[in-house]
Parts: sequence; C-alpha cells; structure tokens
Amino acid sequence: MRIISLLVMSSLLMIGPASLASKLSQLADTPPMGWANWNSLGCDYDEKTIKSMADLLALTGMKDAGYRYLIIQECIVPAGHRASDGTLVPDPHRFPSGIPALVTYIHARGLKAGIYTDVGPRTCAGYEGSYQHEEQDITTFASWGIDLVEEDFCDTDPA
Repeated sequence: MRIISLLVMSSLLMIGPASLASKLSQLADTPPMGWANWNSLGCDYDEKTIKSMADLLALTGMKDAGYRYLIIQECIVPAGHRASDGTLVPDPHRFPSGIPALVTYIHARGLKAGIYTDVGPRTCAGYEGSYQHEEQDITTFASWGIDLVEEDFCDTDPA
C-alpha cells in the first residue's frame, strides 16, 4: 500500500499544482451512483421491474441524494440474438416495448440509463457479449440513448 501511495504522490507532484487544481476541478462531486438489477434480481426481472425501480429512485429521494444511474445488467440479449446485420436484438419477452422506450422512461424520471455487456462472445450469465461487435454494439447503445456502458470480462477465451 505504501508503494502505491508513493506512486500516486510522485505522479501528483509531476503534474504540478496549477495543473492538478485544473484536473481536480473536472472531477464529479460523487462517483457515479445508482442501482443495478443483478445483485438483487439476477435474471429475474423485466421491463416492468426496471420501470418500478426508476420510479422508486425518483420518488424516494435516492435521485436527489445522488443515485442517478439505473443500470440494466445481464440477461438483455439472449445468446445469438443479432439481426442479419449483426445488431443486437434484446429479449422481446423481457423488453416488449424495446430498450429505447425503456431508456426514455428512465430519462423522464431525471435518471441516466446504463447497460451491461461483455468483451467476450458471452456475458457471465451466458447472454450475448460484444466480442467482434464492439463498435457496432457501442453505436447501438448510443442509438438507444444509453448514458453508461458497464463492460465485464467473462468468457474472454473465444476459442
């Protein structure tokens, strides 16, 4: 731990006081905070559950306390569910209105929407990952209005 502290201190000294002040002024007041479904629900959720959580974050004061992200984690796109052009196709049973409509709902409550993917061909739960579709998937997420992408590192040996 002492070595890490020394490295941080020495790198801060190399930046210089004026530059350091400039960098620190660009930091957020808090780290990104919010709610993600995986730890409490796993794959046992749907669009209605996510909407309920958005309502709760907005109405219970959590949003005002800084919890502004609602992250849809795991179980979004079943393995192999891509359109003929390679675009992700979310589970239509879990998200009958589609991800863009769900993101619009989240944004309407003053929250930011996050989504989960993986660098491998499959996520940790075995759903579709972004391997060999990285640029296409990030473009898709942006077109859906996603504000934050959480990328995991499961199934990283595609062989």
